[in-house]
Amino acid sequence: IAWECCRGLEYAHAQGVIHCDLTPSNVMVTFTGITKILDFGVAHSMARGAKADRLKGKFSYIAPERVKSLATDCRTDIYSLGVMLYLVFTGQLPFTANSDAELLRKIVKTRPRPPGELAPVDPRIERLILRAMQPNPAKRYQNVGEVRAELTPCLEGQLGAYGQHDVASFVCRLFETPETDAVVRELPQIPPPPRFATGESEVSTRTPPPGWAPSAVVDEIEIEDSSS
Repeated sequence: IAWECCRGLEYAHAQGVIHCDLTPSNVMVTFTGITKILDFGVAHSMARGAKADRLKGKFSYIAPERVKSLATDCRTDIYSLGVMLYLVFTGQLPFTANSDAELLRKIVKTRPRPPGELAPVDPRIERLILRAMQPNPAKRYQNVGEVRAELTPCLEGQLGAYGQHDVASFVCRLFETPETDAVVRELPQIPPPPRFATGESEVSTRTPPPGWAPSAVVDEIEIEDSSS
């Protein structure tokens, strides 16, 4: 699942789009074992610059540099992916607090406990998580392709060999759906980036269709940039 998340992020980043809200609730696994990244509603376009105009998303997954200066690039999504993996393998978030201010302070000022201190975690996975969550972006993986390359050997050997069929089977058991009803298919080809007519902006300004409204994001919190 994490490997396929990397593939999705790689494509988004290649289009200059940073998700900015990568969390478990924004990752869907289908009954055919395919992983999809959802809800790009607060995504940042790199065409607008290296800093987002505001801090948006679920605070537990926000990278330290976004808290300090709103700096946003592919490495901020890598940090969020590291937090997701931390939660998956330990059963808890790396930072918790009684208030948003205290939580953000911890994200910026403290280091998470090594996952291996909380649960049995393969050393390769622990190294991957801690590098993805480095407070200094320069010490993280510099692109999602590097994360995917690190995950690939973990699919075999000591951790076993898992694939789309195994994920589909797990989802069917989880939701008590007969596995025979889930037809596992090959992953679709990633479509090419859209072509824009001459003079057309990459950021669409077309009027939304009738009845359209932004989705309600329950735990989303916004902090306006004081310089705006």
